[in-house]
Amino acid sequence: MTTKATRVNVYYGICVAVLSMVLCAFAQMPAGAAEQQRPNVLFIMVDDLGWSDVGFNGTKVYETPNVDRLARQGIHCELA
Repeated sequence: MTTKATRVNVYYGICVAVLSMVLCAFAQMPAGAAEQQRPNVLFIMVDDLGWSDVGFNGTKVYETPNVDRLARQGIHCELA
């Protein structure tokens, strides 16, 4: 049986792993390359956001124009 504390620990472990991979990618760049090839990375961590709580998933309850624009211009994970 999975407890809430176990799920939270797994969630934070995944977040730490993703951030570690991003930091490692920056650490392996040559000294001048960071200014020339700056990636556009936006990591949004939200607690208790439901699937239907954002406009790009079809909600009519909440207005989320900025998040909807980010979803249109970039990518979003549906099966994470």
